[in-house]
Amino acid sequence: MAGAGSSNKRYERNRRIVAAHLAGSSQREIGDAVGLSDRQVRNVLKKWREAGATELHDVNPAGLLFELLELTREVASEFAATAREADNTAAKVGALRGRLDALSQQRLILERAGVLEAQVVRVHIDAQVRALAARFVTECREQGVPEGAMRAVLQAITAG
Repeated sequence: MAGAGSSNKRYERNRRIVAAHLAGSSQREIGDAVGLSDRQVRNVLKKWREAGATELHDVNPAGLLFELLELTREVASEFAATAREADNTAAKVGALRGRLDALSQQRLILERAGVLEAQVVRVHIDAQVRALAARFVTECREQGVPEGAMRAVLQAITAG
């Protein structure tokens, strides 16, 4: 029965490889994310093309993004464990470099999915809102607006 489990894992890994390729990731990026060499990734993609497939019809983009992130988190975690258990400096440095590469892959996945850009925009807007609220409070105080009225306006703005 162990063979069936590893076959399923290989199938799922290969699906992730193809999906990442279709999403625009390079073979090296994919290999780093799944723990395979560039050559192994090329072989998976070659077999996929030879089978006549051009796309994955049943891929859920959000699910795929989650899977890719989980995979890179697993790889980063394995590298962290290797670094902790390393018995020499070179092994520790190599494992830490591998972990950094895996974390860089997470960042690339999030960037390509538009998640980081959306977060940056959200942070920028939040900062602008806080600055505007601070100026509002300062102006209200300078103009002698009662605290209750000022709070009511701020609550109305933040509630809507």
